[in-house]
Amino acid sequence: MVYAPIKRPAQNNYKNFLMKNGVMLFALVIVLISLIGFYFSFKDSTDSRKDAAIPENNLIVLSPDTITVQPGGIFEVKVTTKQTAKLIAAQAVVMFNPRHFKLETTGGIAPGYRLLYANQGAQINQTGKVIMIMGITPPSSGATLPYPQGNEVELTTLYFSVIDPSFTNESISVSTQESILTVNDPNQPGNVLQSANSSTISMAATPIPPSPTSEATPVPDATATPLPTAVPEPTATPVVPTPTPTSPVVSMTLDVEYKIKGLSQAGKTVLTRVILVEAGNTSNQFVYSDVPFVSGENGYLKHQINLTQGVTTPPQTNKLYNVYVKTPTTLQMKLLEIGLNEGANSVSKLNVPLRYGDFIYGASENIIEINDVVEIIDQYTDLEVPVTNANRRYDLDFSGFIDLTDVSLVLDNYTDLEVKGDNHEQP
Repeated sequence: MVYAPIKRPAQNNYKNFLMKNGVMLFALVIVLISLIGFYFSFKDSTDSRKDAAIPENNLIVLSPDTITVQPGGIFEVKVTTKQTAKLIAAQAVVMFNPRHFKLETTGGIAPGYRLLYANQGAQINQTGKVIMIMGITPPSSGATLPYPQGNEVELTTLYFSVIDPSFTNESISVSTQESILTVNDPNQPGNVLQSANSSTISMAATPIPPSPTSEATPVPDATATPLPTAVPEPTATPVVPTPTPTSPVVSMTLDVEYKIKGLSQAGKTVLTRVILVEAGNTSNQFVYSDVPFVSGENGYLKHQINLTQGVTTPPQTNKLYNVYVKTPTTLQMKLLEIGLNEGANSVSKLNVPLRYGDFIYGASENIIEINDVVEIIDQYTDLEVPVTNANRRYDLDFSGFIDLTDVSLVLDNYTDLEVKGDNHEQP
């Protein structure tokens, strides 16, 4: 006799499957719940870090919110920053449609500021991009920095005319990627704050033409504030006499470590000049040029120098020496005073970084002045300028591009008419 297989109800199959694999399914559900919780926890922490790094009250904004324009009419756009920290510099990049509007002129700069850079009128109305870099006016000697006061600073005013009102909706806005604030805030990386959102003015045209008898709103002339001309100071030519011969030293090395503000990547090489100056006797100097310092994981630059190499007589072990470091684009800084021993020695200063901005040598070497600021701004001709052999020295953060971060690293250090580095010629 042949027996036909008995088909069990479907629910029994599900029941048996769940009984056999219940533990595995339960574990899978727990894992999924954990992953979902981790995702939202990570997202919240990321958002909180983002909010902390770019506070909303440090924005460049435009006002008013809406404007109704007439053919041939002139209207104004105010560029304002809401700040909670002391503002050192601001770059405003205002975007508009050059087919509909034309920039006629720019109003004065806010009290306490001066215009460091602005693109030209013909270029502005061709590209529809107004670029202005404003920095605080350096104080006179002994005075405090003239930071603008209050929670809101009106940086400048732009005056536009309507050249083609054939539109229904239009806007003028601050570019999110290109508008920055540089503030005196040590808690912000690089002291650079990008605007967290675009500020936009909504434009609406009206078919009503202006009255033939009405006069156009007068356009104020922009008054350029003359920048004081820095008088270069002569730099004394170092005289390196031949040290008194002493007994030869078998081995003497010096590990030097320092950091530059804005450099956080590992594996970057920075040619550095290291000078050892005998304490109380500046005529006794030992110069080690073009030393290839390499950055570690934290961006700190380090190199071991053989003090007996390249000099007729090495530094002596019974004397104190001040150690100075300088790169081709930073001010010189004194690290520490040390006494040398035969064999291995070390000096490290990481609490104060070297400052970018010294591009012009000669009489103005080791000084940041307006010509140095203009030097890097001249290299910044686009949102991101690719690095070549000709402009590589201006890529201060080693990003591969010359951009706003590089400009801001210099502006952050330009706090006076002349900002000088440490002088190894002075005792």
